[in-house]
This record gives sequence, structure tokens and C-alpha cells, in this order.
Amino acid sequence: MALIEAMALGKPVIASDLGPRPEMVKDGYNGFLYPPHDVNALQCKVKELIENKELRDQMGRNARSTYLEKYTPETNYEKLINIYDKIIN
Repeated sequence: MALIEAMALGKPVIASDLGPRPEMVKDGYNGFLYPPHDVNALQCKVKELIENKELRDQMGRNARSTYLEKYTPETNYEKLINIYDKIIN
């Protein structure tokens, strides 16, 4: 939920490349992914966002766009109803 909440606020995210995170975070678009347990890679990604305001702002806009496209309550409700419709029919 933290990734979605950050995107809702227009914040780029940095997440390890595990589980469903690569489906949510498009590396270099709405945030960064880094290899699990790679502290140096994480440090580099954080530093890059801190030092590059233009990149940070653009990724934040992209993160907000991703949220609006995929993760709003209305979008999730529609997806859930479609699943129910498929099961019933």
C-alpha cells in the first residue's frame, strides 16, 4: 500500500525488485527498482532523486498518472466488478 499511497501523492518511489513491485513501478518512469539486498544500488537511486529535481518532479508526475490510471478506488471497483461478472457468467 505504501507504494500506491506515494504515487497517489505524486511521489516517485524506490522499491526492491521483488514480488509485485515491478508490476507497479516502471523503472525510470514513476520510480526506481533496485536489486534486493543491494544497499549500494539503493543508495545510488536515492542520491539520484535527491540531486536531480527535474527527474524527481517528472517521475512524481508519472507516479500520479500511474495512480490515476490503475489504482484509484473507482478503477479497483470496476476491476472487481468485471471479475465478478466473469465468474457469474
